[in-house]
Amino acid sequence: MKRPTSPSSVTKRFPHTYSRSMISHVLEGSQPHAKLPIRSERFYDDLNIQALLGRLATGIDVDDRHVLLPDGVRAGFDRLLIAAGSDPRPLDAEGMELKNIFYMRTQEHARQQVAALEGVRRASRPPTACFGAVLQ
Repeated sequence: MKRPTSPSSVTKRFPHTYSRSMISHVLEGSQPHAKLPIRSERFYDDLNIQALLGRLATGIDVDDRHVLLPDGVRAGFDRLLIAAGSDPRPLDAEGMELKNIFYMRTQEHARQQVAALEGVRRASRPPTACFGAVLQ
């Protein structure tokens, strides 16, 4: 595959590229939070990629070949790949308003869970439930 010589752009909702599968290791304490990122600060620069991280695309102008961003930026394209991803479906269950109920999807979710465990030396009982992904 021939590497493009012109700059490429990438836009994604989350400002970091991280290993979601490492979150459970961070929570159990076997890995430090610093292990979550899988891209160095220079990764995109080294590959001549304009990284528009932390901004979700809001539209596509196919006639003018631009991806539209919420801040008014129009990122041009010759070829476009759409990798839509998914979000966890919010649970509609009794008790969801209680504290210390988390999704386990983002680095921020991992930080919230670790913060909730500060000062805990031993769990009084194992977690009651852990739900996996549900695709709609």
